Amino acid sequence: MSVVTIAISVLALLISGITLFLQFFHRPRRLRVITMPMGRDGRARFGICNAGKECVYITGLAVNYSSPLPQGGTKEYTVGDVRGSTSIVNPGKIVEFSYSAKDPPNAFLEGAFESLSPSGEHEKTVDIVVFIQFAFPDGKIFSNFFKAGSYSVGNNTKSQGIYGVNLDLLKSALPVLDKD
Repeated sequence: MSVVTIAISVLALLISGITLFLQFFHRPRRLRVITMPMGRDGRARFGICNAGKECVYITGLAVNYSSPLPQGGTKEYTVGDVRGSTSIVNPGKIVEFSYSAKDPPNAFLEGAFESLSPSGEHEKTVDIVVFIQFAFPDGKIFSNFFKAGSYSVGNNTKSQGIYGVNLDLLKSALPVLDKD
């Protein structure tokens, strides 16, 4: 046998071994959140997409108004009713969640960012932030958050804006540590 024949055979075996590993043993984790069209009931909708090869469990989901404090940090206020279709996101599936915003109390809006609306009216604006905690079958738990929109209040107006979101939840996820 020639050296070329042996080299090609070894290369073919190596490629076959790598293919076998990637097909049956490698479990990539890909988790995204995307904005979906507003619901007919006026609810803001988002989808959690699992493009990996293992289930993901949504263990926590919260939507809050968020406003910076003058001394640093932020203050939070729960937006309202958050609904999800299920807490398990199977591989290749999208799970929808939605929320319906309620007005924050005036005390929460004190110190919020002020700007001029297009009509020249002063309005206060706070961010809408979504917090997600998710776990994998091996027990590892992560959390992440993203700005989903903004809420503005003027003298005679209220408005809510939803951002277009297509975010990799694992890219900047923080691991949740055990208390043990």
